[in-house]
Amino acid sequence: ASSADAENGFSLMNSIKTKSRNRLEINHLDMLIRIKFYLLSEHQVDIDEVYQFWITSKCRRETSEQN
Repeated sequence: ASSADAENGFSLMNSIKTKSRNRLEINHLDMLIRIKFYLLSEHQVDIDEVYQFWITSKCRRETSEQN
């Protein structure tokens, strides 16, 4: 068994979650890692579609309503 996949995941996370962005919630970090991984796999990402999904996601609406 190889640890290459886990190391790649940690490398992606470390490139996204820096000292200046250390307050990212787990679900936001997960989404950013997925987008970055998808882009590195030479796929196209429609940023407008991702933003619309994020803005209308149920979890986000519930969190913003609590504030």
